[in-house]
Amino acid sequence: MPDFQAFIAIITTILVFAIGVALKYETIYFKNYELSIPQWAGLSFAGFTFTFVVLD
Repeated sequence: MPDFQAFIAIITTILVFAIGVALKYETIYFKNYELSIPQWAGLSFAGFTFTFVVLD
């Protein structure tokens, strides 16, 4: 089992990826589904990422 610092680093990496997706795309299209991403989602991910970086 990874230690706490490794866990925070993994979560931070996932959140950075989510920020990139949320800020680049307004809508993601799948075969039978459309996912609309609100503009505030990228800012929320950025806030969570900042919190996890501070914890690290």
